[in-house]
Amino acid sequence: MRKQKKNRTALWMGLFVVFIMVASTFAFIYSYNADTTLTYNGIKFKQDVQTGAYSAKIDKQLYQFFYHPTAVESFALDAAAIPALKNAQAIAVTFDPNANQQQLLYVDGFRFELEKYVNKQVYSAVINESSIYPFAVFTCDNATAQIPVIYLNDSFEPSFIYENNCLIVNAKGIDLLAMRDRVLYGYLGVING
Repeated sequence: MRKQKKNRTALWMGLFVVFIMVASTFAFIYSYNADTTLTYNGIKFKQDVQTGAYSAKIDKQLYQFFYHPTAVESFALDAAAIPALKNAQAIAVTFDPNANQQQLLYVDGFRFELEKYVNKQVYSAVINESSIYPFAVFTCDNATAQIPVIYLNDSFEPSFIYENNCLIVNAKGIDLLAMRDRVLYGYLGVING
């Protein structure tokens, strides 16, 4: 009788350990595949666990971002920059075509993503002539209220400078995508200013 009770206790303990292991495995798999949802200024941002990208429905349109607003809100953007972009007829995005290949990939990402989400014409331009990019030469000197310029400047210190209808985006590599998100968050009204 005593041996039977001992065997029964061992059986229950074994089943309990197996249950804990199986439940832990399922919990890990579920948490790994579950997307994370975060809210910012009343907007729900869903993070894809596979890519790390964020998506949000803003004014009934789905947008995708590389960074959550809290990660880019600290980049100070002049209060006049966003209204200038919103009120413009078109936007010119210019860059140095002689930058290294990696930087140019991020520049292209900024240009294409911006064009995809703003509801106006976005012109691509370069700051000096190029055989690789057959775009018009356009600098901050060409900026007007009707066609402001966004100059993607290759710089190690991420920052924004806004002067005379020209938004200079100082960033290098992947930081350029963070700056792109900051501009879009301002443009879409997610981040004020």
